[in-house]
Amino acid sequence: MVHIIFLMFFFLLKCSVTVIVASLLIFLHELGHGLTAKAVGWELKEIQIGSGKTKTFIDTGDFQLNIGIWFFVSGWCIWEEPIGDEHAIKRILVLLGGPIVTILLTLGLMIGVAKITILDDWPWLITIGILSVQCFFSLIPMKYPGTDLDSDGKQIYQNIIHVFKN
Repeated sequence: MVHIIFLMFFFLLKCSVTVIVASLLIFLHELGHGLTAKAVGWELKEIQIGSGKTKTFIDTGDFQLNIGIWFFVSGWCIWEEPIGDEHAIKRILVLLGGPIVTILLTLGLMIGVAKITILDDWPWLITIGILSVQCFFSLIPMKYPGTDLDSDGKQIYQNIIHVFKN
């Protein structure tokens, strides 16, 4: 009986770690957008992790970090950009910032799991799967179901079309 309770405890612990790591990865994806926005000279306004009731963790007046109760589900980044067609290339770079971070993290985890065999692989394999799905869906040109938010892919596509039209 003690053995079963011990196994259940470690299973729940691994699941909790997976949820926390997935939330961190969403944050890093959004931070990829934010840091790219800062790199092109735009102002980073907000990073939101999760949905539902939110709590502001950082508020500097110019920037907010908000975390929702469903912190492992979604995220978004808001930056202030100049209006005008001449900024479409910068906009594409900022939109690619998140998926590029996700791809680099996925590759890093894949290499790490392959090299370090002393770790229990399945939580990391689940994390790699979550990252792969997140990257895949963020790059599909679509509107997210049940929201008014366009995916990174749809915004990138719209800006590429805009660049080639002008």
